[in-house]
Amino acid sequence: MLILQAWDLRSSLGPKKFAKLHPGMAEFVKSLDHMIKQLKNAGKEFGNPPFLMTTDGLDKIGPKWQAVWADVQSNFPKGTKIVKMAEDDVAGQETIFNKLLGIK
Repeated sequence: MLILQAWDLRSSLGPKKFAKLHPGMAEFVKSLDHMIKQLKNAGKEFGNPPFLMTTDGLDKIGPKWQAVWADVQSNFPKGTKIVKMAEDDVAGQETIFNKLLGIK
């Protein structure tokens, strides 16, 4: 939630004023900026719309934060697919991915 709060504040203040007034919170927004950059690069690299896997936890945030999340998504490349996974399944899937990738 703190990441979305930081995004919302930066959107309200503008990037320069936000960074000056809230340097600590600027770190939270960097993760979203990085995610958006990765989605854009993936779309360019492979020529297909990228996808983002999230948890169904995003369905449980309130209307204000749903609106902020929609603002974040407006920066995604056109056609980005959002795939949701049940939060309860994340740990099990992580174990499977790690085994497939040879990560222990």
